[in-house]
Amino acid sequence: MSTVKEMNELNRKTQRNREQGGFTLIELMIVVAIIGVLAAVAIPRYQDYVAKSQLTRAYSELSSLRTGLEDRLTRGLTEAQAGDLTVNDIGWTGSNMFTEIPAGEDSTQDPAVDNPLLKANADGSATIAGVLNGDVSSRLNNVAVELTRNADNATGNPGAWSCSISGIAEDDFDNLAPAACTRDAG
Repeated sequence: MSTVKEMNELNRKTQRNREQGGFTLIELMIVVAIIGVLAAVAIPRYQDYVAKSQLTRAYSELSSLRTGLEDRLTRGLTEAQAGDLTVNDIGWTGSNMFTEIPAGEDSTQDPAVDNPLLKANADGSATIAGVLNGDVSSRLNNVAVELTRNADNATGNPGAWSCSISGIAEDDFDNLAPAACTRDAG
């Protein structure tokens, strides 16, 4: 009888050990495979969201300069004043997405170029342009965002602003660019 009693005790201990046991190897492999599939889908999507938000932020930062420029244009600018106007004069506070473009090795680009750049004219036409070259996704490095204002005496739509983006792949433009911008193939 003692053997039957011992065997029953051994069975109860074994049963408890099975209940307390961990995962089997196949269960762990299935979990790892599921995580791998999710990561393969999620990481590229996340990178798309990051790049899209950075491009939209760049557009927004440059667009914020339009108000200061419109104020200056409303007060009237002479050709000399327009030529001396910089983004700092109309409220640029800096951004980690736009860094100064360094002077080139040859003398064609000396000194370094401000980024973003403003070009205003006495007729009311203007361009605010920036090249993404700072803390941005590698897909957006050297992509240019340009806001252009029509002259006040332009036919069609005087004083209207437009946006164009260049230096970006066509697929990336379709997926990442703000709706207000068009693709400049040049």
